[in-house]
Amino acid sequence: MEGETKRNELESLIEAIKGSNLRVGGRLNLDGFKVLECRISLISQLGNVNDFNQSGSSFQALLLEYLVEFWEESTCLGMPQCMLNKTILSVASTYLESDMHNCLSKFLVLGTKAIKWCERHLEITINSIGESHDENCSSIFYQIILDSLSLSSSVIFALTRSPVFGEKEVVLIIEDFILDLLNLTKTSVVETKASDLKSARCQGPKMLEPERDEAF
Repeated sequence: MEGETKRNELESLIEAIKGSNLRVGGRLNLDGFKVLECRISLISQLGNVNDFNQSGSSFQALLLEYLVEFWEESTCLGMPQCMLNKTILSVASTYLESDMHNCLSKFLVLGTKAIKWCERHLEITINSIGESHDENCSSIFYQIILDSLSLSSSVIFALTRSPVFGEKEVVLIIEDFILDLLNLTKTSVVETKASDLKSARCQGPKMLEPERDEAF
């Protein structure tokens, strides 16, 4: 009876999240950021492992599908969007620590989506070096990268304990997941080097200014 009650509560919560209207014509509404903040609060409530486990494996898989759906793919709408995606990863990671073997493919899909977003966002961030940025947003973004890599390592570890390679569809998901993970790692290294070079070039003229002043 209690399990059924919890399931109903979670279903109502998911419906509330789904019902929030973020966009009109592909853009955020005027109140879109407030809606994002509300959605963050609602999604964070999905982090109750006890409620989640009492709702059955089929509902668990469904919930993970919604976490994938709730992921905000735009790059970048600012702090609320970063917080939304960080909250989704936090909730997903919480449930990965429980017995979630039947939902590993869902974690792979979410991990792949997060990794792709991080790679795109990283390229944009590095290419805009020298421009004004919200330091708090940048800090959270890099935390999202770490959270994505942490989730990825947990998924890979879970796969080594309970392989699911007998399912062709899952094998393809795993291939995409690993490829995107490697691409993010490569982009992180390459773009960080590019960032260092770009910063050095920007600082070069400034470092010469005192010498020029002394010369005059």
